[in-house]
Amino acid sequence: MPVKYTPHPIRADAFDVTGVRAYAGNYQNNRLRPIVVVVTSQHTAVGAGAACRAVGYIDPTTPAANAVAYSGWLAAPGAATLHGVLSFHVPPGWYYRVLSLVAGGNANFLNEWWEWWL
Repeated sequence: MPVKYTPHPIRADAFDVTGVRAYAGNYQNNRLRPIVVVVTSQHTAVGAGAACRAVGYIDPTTPAANAVAYSGWLAAPGAATLHGVLSFHVPPGWYYRVLSLVAGGNANFLNEWWEWWL
């Protein structure tokens, strides 16, 4: 006898949490449902060959150490500006963070940090 599946609507609430999130902060999804994190950054490189990127990490323990999303340059091509987006899923109870990895005078600026609570 087949099981009848009744779909349940998933309500996703979007929150602009830019004012309470920062690079290198370690946060925890303390909800019973997953969240989706979306971070936009401006990557400004002043020279070639040096890192200029943001990396998103998740982990069941703190500090989050499993890299799951990237934005920017591993080795910048020269003086340039790039606007990047990284996004990742965070399971319930897990920790997450975004690190700014720069070298050689390059810089990253956090534009926006949004979270969708599913």
